[in-house]
Amino acid sequence: MTRLKALRKNRNETQEEMARRLGITRGAYANIENGRREPDHAALITLAEHFGVTIDYLLDHETKPSPAPEDVGARDAVEQEIIRMARTLDPARKKLLLRLAQAVVQSTDEAESAKSRS
Repeated sequence: MTRLKALRKNRNETQEEMARRLGITRGAYANIENGRREPDHAALITLAEHFGVTIDYLLDHETKPSPAPEDVGARDAVEQEIIRMARTLDPARKKLLLRLAQAVVQSTDEAESAKSRS
């Protein structure tokens, strides 16, 4: 993960901040950054989203920092803001945000279904 340190420093973030974001110790994060430890799948997703790059870029499979797919798909300013805010959350809060969004979608679907039956 040779690019991770440069991405972090470019954003003026510390290893401690990144470790908190991933829910691991600073030492464990330092080992990922220095190539002594491989991040798990969830950590790769979190890092790619945080830095706005693809997982392939983090793993040195791409030479250019392509935008993460969700950036390309954001349709309007509201979606972009939701994505931006979600990237600042730790993994547990991201899961909570996902559950809240799922509940909103489900209640909307149920209300529309009830409306169409009447």
